Amino acid sequence: MDEILEDYLEQLKKLEFLYSKSFELSDNTAGRKGITRKQEIADLIFAKIILTARAILKLLPNSLFYYDEENYEIWDFSSVAVLARALLEAYLIFYYLCIDDISDIEYEFRYKLWQYHSEKERERMLKYRGVSGTRMTNLSRKVEDLKNDVINAESFKKLERREKKQALRNGITLKKIQIVKRAGVSENYYNTVYSYLSNYAHTSSFSISQLRQFKTYDEESINLLKVFTDYCIAFLSFSIRDYVKVFPDQRSSIDKDCWDIIEDWESILKNIFDK
Repeated sequence: MDEILEDYLEQLKKLEFLYSKSFELSDNTAGRKGITRKQEIADLIFAKIILTARAILKLLPNSLFYYDEENYEIWDFSSVAVLARALLEAYLIFYYLCIDDISDIEYEFRYKLWQYHSEKERERMLKYRGVSGTRMTNLSRKVEDLKNDVINAESFKKLERREKKQALRNGITLKKIQIVKRAGVSENYYNTVYSYLSNYAHTSSFSISQLRQFKTYDEESINLLKVFTDYCIAFLSFSIRDYVKVFPDQRSSIDKDCWDIIEDWESILKNIFDK
């Protein structure tokens, strides 16, 4: 029991350390003038990743951020899992839009498609709320213009029919597993993590039965918290690694201890689950 708890606390300190480093990086680049659009988007998505990591730390017992106002010692496994999946998904979009090695033409297409999907979702939600008039007319016109830009782009024309439908529906041209591979992550690792966390996000019978099974401070519960913490460390470390690719001057802000964690997880995510 003591050894399992020590392992969890050690990983928790690493996650807190990475959060601190990521916050420092974001603070260093906040409010910069004359940055590129890619840097601006990277800054925004990286901020979302950081806030998600912060929310996770607030739920992890013994974290510096943990606070239980009622003093009930509630271990909220389900919410940690849901947030961990959100962190993973934010990283994938971060990589797809800001890190992937693509041409300027392809980047412009991806950005336009992403923008179209965003405005299309805005239009759909406003329609559900019954909004009409000039506001909706202008928004619908903007959505139509963005769609025309997308479907007339050479990158879109090169896609297969099925890929075109998927792109317009999802706002991205690649499947998640394709992004994962480009980022240097094992397909098996990603599938294992995503499938497991999704059970909690969708309130499956599996996740509900686990809530009954795990008790505060028993060995299985502590080990589960460590597993969730490892998932967060993995993708937060990758986020830091890639953020300094967009802001190269910040690379010097990452010390050896941080790089050691990043390199350890690069090795794990790339190799261990494919053996």
